[in-house]
Amino acid sequence: MRTPFEGATCSAPEARAERMRDIVVEHAPRDRPIHVLDIGCGTGALALQLAAALPLASVTGVDVSPANIGVATRQVDGPARSRVRFERADYLQYDAPPTDVIVTDTVLHFIPGRREVLWRKLGRDLRSGGVLVCCMAFDCVSNRLLGALRRGLRLARSAPVDALVLLAARRVYGGRMSDALLRERTEYMYIPPEQFMSAGVRDSLAPSCGLRALVELDVAAASATQLKQRVTVFRKD
Repeated sequence: MRTPFEGATCSAPEARAERMRDIVVEHAPRDRPIHVLDIGCGTGALALQLAAALPLASVTGVDVSPANIGVATRQVDGPARSRVRFERADYLQYDAPPTDVIVTDTVLHFIPGRREVLWRKLGRDLRSGGVLVCCMAFDCVSNRLLGALRRGLRLARSAPVDALVLLAARRVYGGRMSDALLRERTEYMYIPPEQFMSAGVRDSLAPSCGLRALVELDVAAASATQLKQRVTVFRKD
């Protein structure tokens, strides 16, 4: 099944990747070899930072976008070559090896289908005692309204709408981003969320898959048009 992400790249801002790296390092085992799976790895910034911060870890990044995987693969050099690899895959169809740490940043809320299917797979793919670190849009009025706006923009998409969205992005971000990065980011204005992190997921569905929530952390939004997100850390009991 084709997705809106297949032909595009998504490069995480450096500060964002650093924050996710630090959260993973805080909860991941550091005294033994481990395997880390980065779901929706984008162009590889987080996976490479994790490999540098966790010298005993092997890291696999998977992403549905061939463009992302191409960029990520070209960045692997030096000592990281033996410990980092990237694969083009739809996570729901990916045969993951037993994993000590799963990390996923701004991805799970875009995966379509029944949420039970996704969370059962996450639970299966983690070893006992493993950790899931996920940054995900949460259920709130603002995110539901943004989802409706994105669905409307997707239906009305045209060259004039693209131009208006880019113009608005230039005003919001000023000179902080090039037009190339702005176009990459504004593509998400046409992609509505498919599911949210909610109390029901955290407190009922995830535990039914063996995943116990340890902590929730707020994430600052880059703009008013970005989905509000939180990082939730789970451990598989």
